[in-house]
Amino acid sequence: MHCTRQSLLGSDPRNAPAIIVYIGIADPDKFKIALIDKEPQLVNELYGRLFATWTLLTCGLCLICARNPTNPAIYGATLLSFVVALAHFLTELLVFKTMSLKGAASPMVVAGLSVLWMGAGWNYYTYHVNHDELPAAAEA
Repeated sequence: MHCTRQSLLGSDPRNAPAIIVYIGIADPDKFKIALIDKEPQLVNELYGRLFATWTLLTCGLCLICARNPTNPAIYGATLLSFVVALAHFLTELLVFKTMSLKGAASPMVVAGLSVLWMGAGWNYYTYHVNHDELPAAAEA
């Protein structure tokens, strides 16, 4: 069976986390083609379940952060999860050489843009929003 990134993630990108979790548990061999394409023998069932768990954890953090972005601990934990993901894919690409640039591109773009966007918004969400609301709340 020929598996491309399109068939791995489906046509709707909003389904990507659920599909990746399913693949990680039910069919981790698909990661050999779409992700760990230079050293596919390293992918096993444990890798698939770990990838699924990481995806669920990151999605949970994103949902919690979206609900309450002004909490510095939540915002920082979510930002850190993207930093760790970016570092992981960079080291797999450049140090361990288990991925090609094609395999690493999608997750690195998502993690990299998330780190940049969240880093740029840190002061707005964790400082300015909290401090701007304090005087109005004190008057009420």
